Amino acid sequence: MNLDHIAIAVNDIKQSSKLYGFLQPDNIAFTTFISEDVKIAMLNFGNIKLELLEPLSDNSTIKKFLNNNGPGLHHIAFSVSNLNKYIDLAKEKNFKIIDSISDVDHENNKMIFLHPKSFNGVLIELIERNK
Repeated sequence: MNLDHIAIAVNDIKQSSKLYGFLQPDNIAFTTFISEDVKIAMLNFGNIKLELLEPLSDNSTIKKFLNNNGPGLHHIAFSVSNLNKYIDLAKEKNFKIIDSISDVDHENNKMIFLHPKSFNGVLIELIERNK
Protein backbone atom coordinates (compact mmCIF):
# COMPACT_ATOMS: atom_id res chain seq x y z
CA MET A 1 0.00 0.00 0.00
CA ASN A 2 1.20 3.48 -0.90
CA LEU A 3 -0.17 6.96 -0.50
CA ASP A 4 -1.63 7.73 -3.93
CA HIS A 5 -3.13 11.20 -3.69
CA ILE A 6 -4.72 13.77 -1.44
CA ALA A 7 -7.97 15.29 -2.68
CA ILE A 8 -9.12 18.81 -1.89
CA ALA A 9 -12.62 20.11 -2.62
CA VAL A 10 -12.54 23.60 -4.17
CA ASN A 11 -15.03 26.12 -5.52
CA ASP A 12 -12.82 27.31 -8.41
CA ILE A 13 -10.42 24.80 -9.94
CA LYS A 14 -8.55 27.33 -12.09
CA GLN A 15 -7.90 29.68 -9.18
CA SER A 16 -6.99 26.79 -6.89
CA SER A 17 -4.64 25.17 -9.42
CA LYS A 18 -2.79 28.49 -9.67
CA LEU A 19 -2.64 28.66 -5.87
CA TYR A 20 -1.25 25.13 -5.49
CA GLY A 21 0.92 25.71 -8.58
CA PHE A 22 3.09 27.77 -6.23
CA LEU A 23 4.36 24.41 -4.95
CA GLN A 24 5.80 23.74 -8.43
CA PRO A 25 4.25 20.42 -9.48
CA ASP A 26 5.89 18.46 -12.29
CA ASN A 27 2.66 18.90 -14.27
CA ILE A 28 -1.05 19.64 -13.96
CA ALA A 29 -3.69 17.65 -15.85
CA PHE A 30 -7.32 18.74 -16.08
CA THR A 31 -10.23 16.42 -16.76
CA THR A 32 -13.99 16.29 -16.36
CA PHE A 33 -15.62 13.22 -14.82
CA ILE A 34 -19.23 13.58 -15.95
CA SER A 35 -20.58 10.50 -14.15
CA GLU A 36 -19.33 11.91 -10.83
CA ASP A 37 -20.36 15.48 -11.72
CA VAL A 38 -16.88 16.88 -11.02
CA LYS A 39 -13.95 18.68 -12.66
CA ILE A 40 -10.54 17.40 -11.63
CA ALA A 41 -7.09 18.97 -11.65
CA MET A 42 -4.34 16.48 -10.85
CA LEU A 43 -1.09 18.08 -9.73
CA ASN A 44 1.76 15.60 -9.94
CA PHE A 45 4.63 15.96 -7.47
CA GLY A 46 6.56 12.83 -8.43
CA ASN A 47 5.57 10.19 -5.89
CA ILE A 48 2.41 11.99 -4.71
CA LYS A 49 -0.46 13.72 -6.42
CA LEU A 50 -2.77 16.47 -5.25
CA GLU A 51 -6.28 16.17 -6.68
CA LEU A 52 -8.44 19.29 -6.81
CA LEU A 53 -12.19 18.64 -7.11
CA GLU A 54 -14.68 21.24 -8.35
CA PRO A 55 -18.40 20.43 -8.62
CA LEU A 56 -20.05 20.67 -12.03
CA SER A 57 -23.53 21.26 -10.60
CA ASP A 58 -25.45 21.81 -7.40
CA ASN A 59 -26.27 18.06 -7.40
CA SER A 60 -22.61 17.02 -7.14
CA THR A 61 -21.46 15.28 -3.97
CA ILE A 62 -18.52 17.70 -4.01
CA LYS A 63 -20.97 20.64 -3.98
CA LYS A 64 -22.74 19.10 -0.98
CA PHE A 65 -19.37 18.66 0.72
CA LEU A 66 -18.45 22.30 0.05
CA ASN A 67 -21.82 23.50 1.36
CA ASN A 68 -21.36 21.53 4.58
CA ASN A 69 -17.63 21.95 5.14
CA GLY A 70 -16.25 24.65 2.87
CA PRO A 71 -13.12 24.13 0.76
CA GLY A 72 -10.54 21.74 2.14
CA LEU A 73 -9.47 18.14 2.54
CA HIS A 74 -11.97 15.81 0.89
CA HIS A 75 -10.19 12.44 1.03
CA ILE A 76 -6.88 10.62 1.23
CA ALA A 77 -6.28 7.87 -1.33
CA PHE A 78 -4.08 4.83 -0.99
CA SER A 79 -3.09 2.59 -3.90
CA VAL A 80 -3.32 -1.13 -3.25
CA SER A 81 -2.32 -4.10 -5.37
CA ASN A 82 -5.34 -6.22 -4.42
CA LEU A 83 -8.49 -4.22 -3.74
CA ASN A 84 -10.53 -7.33 -2.95
CA LYS A 85 -8.14 -8.17 -0.10
CA TYR A 86 -8.67 -4.74 1.47
CA ILE A 87 -12.43 -4.95 1.00
CA ASP A 88 -12.41 -8.23 2.93
CA LEU A 89 -10.24 -6.66 5.66
CA ALA A 90 -12.54 -3.64 5.87
CA LYS A 91 -15.56 -5.92 6.25
CA GLU A 92 -13.80 -7.93 8.98
CA LYS A 93 -13.17 -4.67 10.87
CA ASN A 94 -16.79 -3.56 10.29
CA PHE A 95 -15.65 -0.45 8.41
CA LYS A 96 -18.44 1.15 6.40
CA ILE A 97 -17.79 0.82 2.65
CA ILE A 98 -19.47 3.57 0.64
CA ASP A 99 -18.97 2.19 -2.88
CA SER A 100 -18.89 -1.24 -4.44
CA ILE A 101 -15.82 -2.64 -6.20
CA SER A 102 -17.58 -2.20 -9.53
CA ASP A 103 -17.01 1.55 -9.27
CA VAL A 104 -14.21 3.02 -11.35
CA ASP A 105 -12.57 6.43 -11.36
CA HIS A 106 -11.94 8.81 -14.28
CA GLU A 107 -8.92 6.68 -15.33
CA ASN A 108 -10.92 3.42 -15.17
CA ASN A 109 -9.15 2.21 -12.00
CA LYS A 110 -11.11 0.10 -9.51
CA MET A 111 -11.80 1.93 -6.27
CA ILE A 112 -13.89 2.13 -3.13
CA PHE A 113 -14.40 4.71 -0.42
CA LEU A 114 -14.43 3.98 3.30
CA HIS A 115 -16.75 6.15 5.36
CA PRO A 116 -15.19 8.93 7.47
CA LYS A 117 -16.93 7.58 10.58
CA SER A 118 -14.61 4.58 10.32
CA PHE A 119 -11.47 6.76 10.14
CA ASN A 120 -11.68 9.64 12.62
CA GLY A 121 -13.63 11.86 10.24
CA VAL A 122 -11.42 11.31 7.17
CA LEU A 123 -12.82 9.83 3.95
CA ILE A 124 -10.43 7.11 2.70
CA GLU A 125 -10.19 5.96 -0.91
CA LEU A 126 -8.60 2.63 -1.79
CA ILE A 127 -7.62 2.39 -5.44
CA GLU A 128 -6.27 -0.48 -7.52
CA ARG A 129 -4.53 1.13 -10.48
CA ASN A 130 -4.56 -0.45 -13.92
CA LYS A 131 -1.28 -2.14 -14.70
